[in-house]
Amino acid sequence: MVSCAMKDMRPKIITMCGSLKFQDEHMRQAQMLELEGNLVISCVYPPPESKKENYTKEQLDVLAKLHYAKIDLSDAIFVVNVGGYIGKSTRSEIEYAEACEKEIICFCFREISTRATSLKCFTGI
Repeated sequence: MVSCAMKDMRPKIITMCGSLKFQDEHMRQAQMLELEGNLVISCVYPPPESKKENYTKEQLDVLAKLHYAKIDLSDAIFVVNVGGYIGKSTRSEIEYAEACEKEIICFCFREISTRATSLKCFTGI
């Protein structure tokens, strides 16, 4: 009989958030988080030839809804905000995570939240 050995040792689940223009940094940070024992839920990374303008409004809506569902499943979000950049979508994701009382972890924190006590910030790896 097979048992579920990890049942009582569930890792922290973290959803990656932030502008996809920092895709390489997203991947570096996701790897670092997983090597620390976290379960990371990443964004959908479009192929290099694909641009946001190539998606229909319906497709963008589906991706956005799924990203919020990822946040719902998570214990925390990890915000990649290279140089302090926070776009409209990322700000909305942070606000949603705060409303859901998720832990918010930032890679390059630059005053993005009034709830600073909930933030753990990293300046780089």
